[in-house]
Amino acid sequence: MVVSALYRLFKRKQQLSVAYDEALEILDGHLGVLNEPEPVYRLAPNEYLKQWADDQHRWIRIIRRDNADWVELTPDAERAIGWVEDLNRRSFIGTESRFMSVVQLLSELTTRSVADPEQRIRELESQRRRIDEEIKRIQQTGEVERLTATQLIERFFQAEDNARQLLRDFAAVEDSFRGVARVVRDAQLQEGVRKGSVLEAVLDSEERLRDSDEGRSFDAFWQFLRSPQRQRDLEALIEAVYALPDLKAYTEQSPLLRRMISYLLDAGNKIVQSNQRLAAQLRRMLDQAHLEESRRVRVLIASVKRAAHGLATNPPDGPILHLEGSPHMQFVMDRPLWTPTIQAEFDVIPQIASSALSETALTELAATFYISEDVLFDRIERMLADRDVVTLGQLTERFQIEQGLAELVSYVALASKTPPHRVLGDQYEVITVRVDDEILRDYTVPLVEFRRNDA
Repeated sequence: MVVSALYRLFKRKQQLSVAYDEALEILDGHLGVLNEPEPVYRLAPNEYLKQWADDQHRWIRIIRRDNADWVELTPDAERAIGWVEDLNRRSFIGTESRFMSVVQLLSELTTRSVADPEQRIRELESQRRRIDEEIKRIQQTGEVERLTATQLIERFFQAEDNARQLLRDFAAVEDSFRGVARVVRDAQLQEGVRKGSVLEAVLDSEERLRDSDEGRSFDAFWQFLRSPQRQRDLEALIEAVYALPDLKAYTEQSPLLRRMISYLLDAGNKIVQSNQRLAAQLRRMLDQAHLEESRRVRVLIASVKRAAHGLATNPPDGPILHLEGSPHMQFVMDRPLWTPTIQAEFDVIPQIASSALSETALTELAATFYISEDVLFDRIERMLADRDVVTLGQLTERFQIEQGLAELVSYVALASKTPPHRVLGDQYEVITVRVDDEILRDYTVPLVEFRRNDA
């Protein structure tokens, strides 16, 4: 009863999903036929659907999409129904077409797996000779070698079997993509989970899936199917097959291939929609985390205001708070207006040098050093690991200046353009720099403070 009902719901019209109300109507009519002449299956259609979708059975999924309930087969149910479909033996078994398909695949494995250009050229030249010989034979005899009626039927059935198997495989591919969404749901249920760890788990899972053979194969297939030109070519090819007179008795009863493109597009869109739902789920999770953080900030601001109001009405005898350095305020109106970039215009064309560069000049050019900001940032972060504020002088005491004045200026430039670090123009400090591992030179620079973000 279950197999026949699911077959009638999904496979008779090759539907990937069925509206819940339509599924109830079809199942009710099917049960009515099975219960003649006396009732055998006594549950209501909605009770059967609910039972088949529970954790114990998992034969179908009932999902909410586009403000309506839909019913879908699970990958396990797809395989079970496919096995039953394979038991339905046809009038003959197409051994010759299957054998030729195996030979063609083996030939492709051997010819398209070789990286040697010379060998590949020899294979292509051999194919060209065979094509030229066939063209010459047709021109001489006027006859074209064609498949027999039996061979046509065999290959039609094989193409239909492959299309049916492809539709079954889509359910397994979609289930793999659904597994990434389950990572988000499972992580959200854990207490105290950080949104960064959830994102990391999701991105790692999706990367592993896309880098897998299954993921790369689906991407290649989906790119092929999304091409309008290739869709038109495939449609023309299918229509030409259905127009063959020798297949008319079979094509009228087998519309699967004619509907294959729409079926595959629907199946691929379901996978794409699964990814879109995953992105929406992540966005909701991040929005929720942002709202919770904003709510926590508002509570802290309110507590600070209450404490400030209490101090205003009953001020203490001593100081309330110690601040290091001068206050640094940031106002919206302090931001400069946008100015367009100046496009340099040159009216002199560079001239070719009269003589080549000397060896000394080339040596000096090659010896030019490069100061990495990443290295400087790393030193600053290491110093701020156990303190809130560190000056440039303290930083250079621990990490000696290695590239002279240029490195010292780079530190000052980083502090001036990277808040919350800052340069205090009204205070100065003296920094000693070693030059050529021998000479020590003192530089007087503005006081530079590197600060932690939460300081």
